[in-house]
Amino acid sequence: LKVIDKEDVYSKPQSEMILKDFFGKHPVKSYTVAHKSDPKGGSQYVIGTLETDNGKFRIYFLIKTSGSNTLIQQFRIETENK
Repeated sequence: LKVIDKEDVYSKPQSEMILKDFFGKHPVKSYTVAHKSDPKGGSQYVIGTLETDNGKFRIYFLIKTSGSNTLIQQFRIETENK
């Protein structure tokens, strides 16, 4: 998980707290998908732009599917380069 300047491998409860804190401070206005990969080998990624009350952010997430389980493997929120 990477949220702006915090990056590490976190447990599910820790990740939830970090994301809840981020979205509490940055209320969402909109989200637009810029690019989405085709699923390959059970993996797929999505890149998009999140617009909030406090600016725009680049969102990247990688999901993996194994059988009937789909999990977020990586989730990144980065400040948008201007």
